[in-house]
Amino acid sequence: MMIKKECLLAIKKYNENECDERISQYRQNYKLSWSQALDDNFDKYDRGHLNPAGHHGKGDSSKATMTFTNVAPQIPKMNQVQWNQYEKKLKEDLSGGCSEMYVVTGVVPMATRG
Repeated sequence: MMIKKECLLAIKKYNENECDERISQYRQNYKLSWSQALDDNFDKYDRGHLNPAGHHGKGDSSKATMTFTNVAPQIPKMNQVQWNQYEKKLKEDLSGGCSEMYVVTGVVPMATRG
């Protein structure tokens, strides 16, 4: 995953191919926010990992989970308490010799904000 500064530089370089940044759809920040989630999108929410970094040990596998494509907005209490407990319990339950695991994840929309 590129950091924001690197992404903006890549977009700027691409825009040199006859993309006029005076037009809003060619502006770097517009293109970046159109193509991926940004910190600003999470405002009052935590970044809840769909595939937890802690389930991968250290190294590239864990680092690969640190992308916006692997997060969903969660209410902080849910992410830091209940979901955290669930992740720890799942890891504990499967640490007894499971070499391969498949987990289906996703989000559950809420009718109210907490």
